[in-house]
Amino acid sequence: MRELLPINTTLWNNLTGQYDKARLFDDTHEIILRLTTASAGRCDWYINQTLVAKDVSCKHLVRSRPLQENVEFSIRVEYDDQVVYLEHQRISGNTILALGDSFASGEGNPDHAAVLGNRPDRSSVVSRDWFLEPNYGNYRYRASAQWWDETCHRSFLSWQSLYTLGQAMSDPHQVVRFASFACSGAELYDGFFRAQLNPPGFGSVTGVRNRAAAEPLQSH
Repeated sequence: MRELLPINTTLWNNLTGQYDKARLFDDTHEIILRLTTASAGRCDWYINQTLVAKDVSCKHLVRSRPLQENVEFSIRVEYDDQVVYLEHQRISGNTILALGDSFASGEGNPDHAAVLGNRPDRSSVVSRDWFLEPNYGNYRYRASAQWWDETCHRSFLSWQSLYTLGQAMSDPHQVVRFASFACSGAELYDGFFRAQLNPPGFGSVTGVRNRAAAEPLQSH
């Protein structure tokens, strides 16, 4: 199931430390239309009295033209000498901004968990000093954990992300935007009121990434 997590196809750019703001805050959306009755006939679809799809199978999904968020529209479908008309339809929008430290970022629940090695070693029953062996960590794992954002150990499986997913699934007529700035080791002052001088994460972090990661906070 974890293989399905889209950690490499989000609007977050790991290189710049920024979201694609134009796409994140785009307020026009396409909708998917489908007929839920058992009709096997042909359908004509209209939005605001404008034809969207003509003489298509009623079993097929129809994609609309882009519609403005929070603006009412109507839907009409004609099939088998019948007409279904829906008024006062609306695409609602909700934006969830996530902040916090490692508990919020999901550091303890990475998108892809580390894979333990299969090299034989001494068990804790035989000896309790295994952790003192030189370079023990080099062969304890065959693969390291992977996060949506490596620098902050930010995971799609954080509680904030899972809450957002639940909100999106609860209402198919709602667009839920999610932008997480949670970062392991974050502090209220150092990283919120000013750019964090030494962001946590693996390895060394360049000054370029420091400045880029601070930009979203400064712009708000």
